[in-house]
Amino acid sequence: MLRICREERVVNRYELARKLNFAPQPLNNWEAAKRRRVQVAEMMLNNCTYKQMMHKLAVSYLTLTRDVRAVYKAHGIKPMTHRSKPDLARKMGAEFVSPWEDLLKRVKQLRDSGMKWKAIAIELGVSQPRMNSYRQALARRQKDAKTEANADAMRPPLHVQS
Repeated sequence: MLRICREERVVNRYELARKLNFAPQPLNNWEAAKRRRVQVAEMMLNNCTYKQMMHKLAVSYLTLTRDVRAVYKAHGIKPMTHRSKPDLARKMGAEFVSPWEDLLKRVKQLRDSGMKWKAIAIELGVSQPRMNSYRQALARRQKDAKTEANADAMRPPLHVQS
């Protein structure tokens, strides 16, 4: 194939087919995987589930898992950890907001608007124990934010020598 491409002075088999007026060439396995992995990365950043990705891409669970691992490996990220998707988004220059972050943001907005916890639970359609876990998560975040602010205030300023 390479010899024919050189003789015809074309870069690849697709250009060879076009030059010789043949039917468009189908993608081989590697080329199909490369194209599919771009889609997989985009779908991961859009919080698509494996089931949604498998349906849209018409691939098996095993193929999708291999593609996900390949995407992480290509970006130098350890796959399947809780930080994998945010790290992937950062490396791809995209913003990633997890469903959990989105939910806590919504709970905080409702709480700031003056709603009671019970009313928020009804609004979101969740049980009271689930609402308690959201309340605790928000409290933890506020505490962590205050702790960070205090630590920053206690740090001495950096002196720049000229």
